Amino acid sequence: MEPLTISMKFRIAFAVIGLLVGLSIALVFGFAYKNLDTAVWGLLSGVFAGVTLGVHVKQIRDQWQRHSAILRHLMLFGCLGQLASVVAAIVYVIVAIAEKQNLTPFRRGYYLSCVWALMTWKWAFLLFLCSRIYRRQYEQRTLQNPDIGYDKIEALPPQK
Repeated sequence: MEPLTISMKFRIAFAVIGLLVGLSIALVFGFAYKNLDTAVWGLLSGVFAGVTLGVHVKQIRDQWQRHSAILRHLMLFGCLGQLASVVAAIVYVIVAIAEKQNLTPFRRGYYLSCVWALMTWKWAFLLFLCSRIYRRQYEQRTLQNPDIGYDKIEALPPQK
């Protein structure tokens, strides 16, 4: 295991912060303000941040040799999260404008739901991007297609 770079430390720190903030938003807006739309998008944002954190941890531990095929599925998961988030954000803005809402967190504050849908988009994008980067790094390092299972790889070339 290599020593951590500054950029990897920042990635991990931001993912941990994203996980904690997403979960706290889910609790606060779900229970205190009764705004379930914002709570669900905050929870989804925390889930995507947590999965992104897991991807970084596996990269640090160099565990993609055994689990490299998962990166492709995580890229798809990130793309679907981005699509759902953008559609939801657009719908929330349209509904908020149609209902002439103010920016309030109570009950049905659609502008805040839009903000957290966009935060979910951010974490879904980062999950897609990091999975793609780590997949390409694995592919270049091993000269293997990452979609080939671990049991099909005969021997990895020696690491430098």
